[in-house]
This record gives sequence, C-alpha cells and structure tokens, in this order.
Amino acid sequence: MAPTKSKTQERVRSAMLTLEAKTAREMMVPLGSTLRRETTIDACTAFLIEEGLHFAPVADANGQLVGVLSRIDVLRFERSCGRQVVSDEDRVWFAPGVDLDDLALIECAQNCVHEHTAADFMSADIQKVSLDSPAQVVVNALFENDVNQIYVLDEVGQLVGMIGMTEVLRHLTPG
Repeated sequence: MAPTKSKTQERVRSAMLTLEAKTAREMMVPLGSTLRRETTIDACTAFLIEEGLHFAPVADANGQLVGVLSRIDVLRFERSCGRQVVSDEDRVWFAPGVDLDDLALIECAQNCVHEHTAADFMSADIQKVSLDSPAQVVVNALFENDVNQIYVLDEVGQLVGMIGMTEVLRHLTPG
C-alpha cells in the first residue's frame, strides 16, 4: 500500500532542517585578535601558527575590517618572493595536502627586499553583515558568494564576530 499524501508530507517535514537563529548576532562567534595592515608577514605567520588559525581578519588603525589573510596567502608570498617564512616542521600543519606547485602565484611588484605586510597579501574581497542581519540573509550570502565565512560588524562598523558554515550548522534543528 502506497503512503498517503499526508504521511509523505510528514516524512518530508521531519527530514527538513530549520534555522533556529533569527539574526547574525545569534549565530556569530566573537573574534578576539585581528592582524593590522602594517603587521609584517613574518609576524602574521607566527600569529596564525601560535593561534592555530587558518585565516585572520585584518583591520586598519581605526579597527575597520579591510581584509583577511590566510595560510594560503602566506604560502603565495613565499612562492612569489622565494623566501621561506613557514618552517619545515610547521609546513605540514600549516597547509596539509597543499602542493605549492599548484598554487596560483601572486605577482610580486616589489623586489621582496623590504618587509612585506598583511596588506600586501591579504584578500580585500570580504563579505560583511551587521549584527541585526537576518540569519537567512547570512546563509544565502554564504552560498551566493561561495565564501567560507562572513564577518559581522557592529553599529559603528567595528568587527565583532564571524559566521562560517559550522556556525550555521549549529543552529539547524530537525523539522
């Protein structure tokens, strides 16, 4: 006997997930430290390793979010300048499974003699939302922009948190 329409609808409804959070404020993870634009690439690398981070937000002198620096950005710096900043012992942890020959190289306009900073290699293309942005808007933005995280800014534009897919998953419930 085939299931009735109401039983089928009930099964579909029970398999669906609902986003419990209403706003970005409810889903975000507060961010502690950020890098500054003027932080040297050596200091950025040390920060990522010491904090166990894959990426870190970069702020200007006023605390405004201006970019994100990732481990891959650091490795691109190494390739473009021919200078090792990630030690051999940290390299396996720093970018597991990454074949440096496959990384797209950044054109290095400078001659790599002077100290480079986070601003030289960070990604400035970042997605931002406000604390009161609807949670569904945040989820849609993650998918539509094909990004791993969205940064949350307070009323005056200061960085206060981050939302990634892990945070979204934590706020999904059955039915």
